[in-house]
Amino acid sequence: MLQMSRSSTRATLLRMRHRKLVSTWSPLATAFNAPPSKRINFTREDAGLFRMPELRTFEGFYLLRDNVENKSQDLIAEAISSQRQRKMVDIFDELSDSLCKVADLAEFIRIAHPKNKYMEAAEQACISICCVVESLNTHKPLYQALRKFVEQGDLKPTTEVDQHVAKLFLFDFEQCGIHLPEAERLRVVRLNDYILQLGQKFMNGAAFC
Repeated sequence: MLQMSRSSTRATLLRMRHRKLVSTWSPLATAFNAPPSKRINFTREDAGLFRMPELRTFEGFYLLRDNVENKSQDLIAEAISSQRQRKMVDIFDELSDSLCKVADLAEFIRIAHPKNKYMEAAEQACISICCVVESLNTHKPLYQALRKFVEQGDLKPTTEVDQHVAKLFLFDFEQCGIHLPEAERLRVVRLNDYILQLGQKFMNGAAFC
C-alpha cells in the first residue's frame, strides 16, 4: 500500500481494505489473478494499463485522481446529510474503496513502470490521495456524523459488525487530533501534509543510493 506519514493514516487505509470482502476485484487485481497466458504489457497503449481506458496515456492518472477526489466530496456530502438513504458504514466503505483502488494502482505503477512520465504521474496521484486521506482524518462534520451514529445509532438498521467498524473509524479520527481546537487541528493537517511529501522525497532519493 502507500507509504503514509502517520501510523493512524496507515491504519485507516488498511481498514479501507477490510471492507473489500464484499467488493469485486479491481482491474489491477483482475490482471494479477488472470491466467499466466495473459501477460501484462506495460508498453501497450491501445487498451490502457490493466485495460483501463483512462490509462492509455500517463495523463490518465490525473483524470483518475480528479475523479476520485470529486467522488469523495460527493460521498462526504452524503454521509453528513440528514436525508441519508444508506447506512453510514456503507458510505465509508465506498469512500475508502474508491480511494484505495486508485492509490494501490498508482503506487504499483510508481514503482514498476519503465516510463518516467507514468512514474511521475502515478507519484503525484499517490501524494494527492494521501493528502485527501489526511484531510478526511480531520474532517469535523464527517467525524461528528460518525460519532452521532456510534453514540445514538444509525438512521438505518445496523449489525454488531457495523457498530464495531464505526468505532474503529471513530478511534482513528481521534488519533488524528479531530477533537483539538480548530487552529491546532489545521496545524496537524498542514504538518501531516508536509511530513507526507518530505517522506516521499526521501524515499525517492533513497531508491537511487
